[in-house]
Order: sequence, then structure tokens, then C-alpha cells
Amino acid sequence: MAEDATSFFDGAIPGSSLTGNLGSEIHENPPIYTDPTEAYDYVVSGLMSDDGAERISIAAQLGVPAELIARSIVFSGWAQGYYTIDIMLLIFGPVFEVIMKLLDSAGIEYEKLAIRKSDDRLEKAFEELEKRSESEEPEVEPEPQEEEEEEVPSTGLMGRRD
Repeated sequence: MAEDATSFFDGAIPGSSLTGNLGSEIHENPPIYTDPTEAYDYVVSGLMSDDGAERISIAAQLGVPAELIARSIVFSGWAQGYYTIDIMLLIFGPVFEVIMKLLDSAGIEYEKLAIRKSDDRLEKAFEELEKRSESEEPEVEPEPQEEEEEEVPSTGLMGRRD
């Protein structure tokens, strides 16, 4: 076999991740903080330290948006097993606000949100629908038809019993 073909098969054996020692991965152990308030206090205490504030201000001065700074900080706490992913999502907003207040009080100009790639597919779809609705002729309402009376069987399970 050529080397290109064999490299396709170089990989972990399916199920091998289940053969390791239980608890050897961070996500297999209970988190340190199970209360969102405690996790938030832990993260903010790190932000308010001299080293934490300096790192945040340097990142902001380099042009990193405050949103991405906050996301990386709360993600790091989850990745290290300090709290669960749901707590990470709960504390992101308050941590983001603390970072903005920290940068405002230091007088540092910063980008608040990360620039996102614009997606104009929805606008194009609405424009296409509008063009189609304008080109179609208005529908004429059908004349009401007389309703026929349904025959009710006189025998059987659904039959009328007098």
C-alpha cells in the first residue's frame, strides 16, 4: 500500500477513549464550583487582581474586543474544570460587564463586540419573496359551494340508532 492510503487508517481505535482510567479527564470529575454566584466571584476576583487587570488592559489596547476577552476567560475556567458549561454560559454576561467597567475606569478605549461576518441571505430571500408576490396575479376567491349533507349509516358501529 502507498503511504497516502495507510495514513487514512492511522487513528484511534473506536471505543479506545472508553478504556482509560475513570476520572483521568477534567470533565469526568465534579466541578470545583457548582453555584453560579461562587463561580462568578472566583472569576471576578481574578479579574480584579493587579495581574488580571493588566492582562485585560493589554489585550484591549492590542485591539481584542472585550467580548472575546470575556469569552476566553469564562471558557478557560470551564476547560480547567472550575465550573460546568451551563455555569459558564450564565456568568458570561456579568463577567463581560465587569471587564467593560474595568476598562472604562482605566480610561482605555476598546472595542466592545467582535466583528461578525455579515450574512445577507435572509434579506435576499425576503426580496425574492416580494418580487414573486408582486408578479403573481391576485387570487380570485372561489364562489361558495353548497354543502352536501352527509349520509349517516343506519347500521354498524357508526350507525344511527333510533
